[in-house]
Amino acid sequence: MARQPDDKTAAQFKSDDAALIRELALLLDETSLTEIEIERAGLRVRVARNISLAASTPPSLQAPAPAPAVAGAAGITDVAKHPGVVPSPMVGTVYWASEPGAKPFLEIGAKVSVGQTLLIIEAMKTMNQIPAPHAGKVTAILVENGQRFGASDAFVNQQWLWFNIAAMAAAVGGGQLVQHLSPAGALHSAAAIIAVAPLAVIAGALFLVPEQKVSVNLQGMKNTLAGLKTSFHRRELWLIAMFMFLYYFSPGLSTPLYFTMTDSLHFSQGYIGILGSISSAGWVLGALLYRRFLGELTLKNLLNLSIVLGTLTTAAFVLLSSEASAAVIYFCSGFAAMLATVATLTLAADYCPPRAEGFAFAVLMSIINLASSAADNVGSFLYTHMFDHNVRPLVLISAAFTAFAFVLVPLLRLGDKRQGEPAPGLNPVEPSRP
Repeated sequence: MARQPDDKTAAQFKSDDAALIRELALLLDETSLTEIEIERAGLRVRVARNISLAASTPPSLQAPAPAPAVAGAAGITDVAKHPGVVPSPMVGTVYWASEPGAKPFLEIGAKVSVGQTLLIIEAMKTMNQIPAPHAGKVTAILVENGQRFGASDAFVNQQWLWFNIAAMAAAVGGGQLVQHLSPAGALHSAAAIIAVAPLAVIAGALFLVPEQKVSVNLQGMKNTLAGLKTSFHRRELWLIAMFMFLYYFSPGLSTPLYFTMTDSLHFSQGYIGILGSISSAGWVLGALLYRRFLGELTLKNLLNLSIVLGTLTTAAFVLLSSEASAAVIYFCSGFAAMLATVATLTLAADYCPPRAEGFAFAVLMSIINLASSAADNVGSFLYTHMFDHNVRPLVLISAAFTAFAFVLVPLLRLGDKRQGEPAPGLNPVEPSRP
């Protein structure tokens, strides 16, 4: 370890500084880095591991290829599988330069030496310089400047965790409005709450979301347009879109179940609102358990698990007969829906083409919404016109549609791809040929 404060700050070394060093040392062990250096309030601390670079884990998300292997790698179509690729050791935000406007550490075609800084990854508010584990030539840069990678599954998990916490409160509140107010009063009260919600979102976006201002980048805009054009020609994206539509197109149960609970089982409107909260509680529990027990599953296994649970919980609605059974079924259904959402949205995020991520992801989400709306209409039609208001045949058909997704998963060719890993072949920069 080496610690380099100036004379003015040397006297400020206290027990909290020792705790900081211990924290950095722990981070060093967790990330397999060789060195971390930070500067805080004039105090600079550097923690280094006393090992040789030859034995260290290759750390970064840029790809300098070993010189002897360049000629033999020319036929590799997926540059992410190049023998000289250097993977990232941690989840974080990548920066190509030491500060905005500075010269990037690397450029395509540049030669690098052992120990040369490839890029910086910001993790846990610490800037980590990533050294090259071997000498070589940069043939591709597989990550965008300022991009946060390896976190798509975590983002989806957190997004829907808080969405369903809000949904729990909304479901209970909506049920109580319907139960205690007149239909017109409940409608007007709900409309007032809905009108205020967008204003709260705008205020939160303005004051709570930090966003760094950047200058207009004409070349970046051209690259984005090129990315939009090429996204339509990617076979993988079309397969993902087909899978999303078929996965979510199972005859909907929401409207038939509502009439079953009100007309046949005589549930109160307040209890139906509580069932919505119980379902959201299942979502929340699933989100809390996901990172601890399911975050390390491959994406293929997570999809298959979500299909199994979705099929079982959908079929369980044939047992709906009382308030107690409804509570159990809705809780389990919420848990299964959470896994399905994380699995499918992570799949969508990982396969969005570089420079067209926002557009491609929005298209895939629109396909999910289209499939869900069409499924609800089909379910209501079957319930009314074919099954004579009997929900059980519809439940079995919906479960069968969900189970059919098993047949579609092998078509995605996910292999052992882990959640949050960029999809193979989706490279922002084409490799240069030696």
